[in-house]
Amino acid sequence: MWPSADRYDLWADSTTPHLIEDREYASWPDGIEPMFVDFYGNYCNNRGFNLNGSVPRGYKHYFFKYFFSAQQAIHNWYTNIITAQLFLEKQNIPYVMTTAFQLTNPIHYHQDKFFIIPEIYNKINLEHFVDHAEQEGFLKYCETRNLPFFNTNYPNTESHRYYVDNVLKYKVESLLK
Repeated sequence: MWPSADRYDLWADSTTPHLIEDREYASWPDGIEPMFVDFYGNYCNNRGFNLNGSVPRGYKHYFFKYFFSAQQAIHNWYTNIITAQLFLEKQNIPYVMTTAFQLTNPIHYHQDKFFIIPEIYNKINLEHFVDHAEQEGFLKYCETRNLPFFNTNYPNTESHRYYVDNVLKYKVESLLK
């Protein structure tokens, strides 16, 4: 599942002490205490990814305020999708993709104006996405079906299970035939 196009996570280590300090209010992967996550999924305090997602907190807020472009973020996101698809196809790895937000409007926090460049967007292999990905991502899917949310931005476990059982499972089965 692709997140929003305005989400990215920062790597922090001793070369970026300001990001180490940012962890206190921006990276709580277990919801209990601030930590980073390293390449192996381990929680640590001195190096790893600062997982504040697309929420513009700390130094990410500074970036979004002065440097963010929805146009660039969306097309970088599309390019990442295309690159991942090309890799998976080259390696003959079967795959299914879905999105948290609709594929044609994948911005969560930053509603700057943008336009889709067809020469980029049309390179996405939509056959490997769930059927509603262009118009409705996972979050809207849950909203329109009144599925339960853990908080205002995150569907709970039952909603994830419902999505897997009623959307993802059928797409995986159709591609594996």
